[in-house]
Amino acid sequence: PLISSRILDYNQILQNIFKTNFLDIYMQRSQLVLDKIYTEDNYHLNQVGHEFLYQCLLEKLSNANIINNQ
Repeated sequence: PLISSRILDYNQILQNIFKTNFLDIYMQRSQLVLDKIYTEDNYHLNQVGHEFLYQCLLEKLSNANIINNQ
């Protein structure tokens, strides 16, 4: 619970700084997806979580025309 609160606080600071360039995977995804991306400690990403983060970044960079996703 304390970790989640800190993450939300930190993300709010980052969002204020980066505006539309901020990538918030938590706001974009359902709880069902979020329940599958963490290790047993519910803090660190597992293999599925790393792939999920990669796909989120790839989509964001592709939409911003920073990379060509083919």
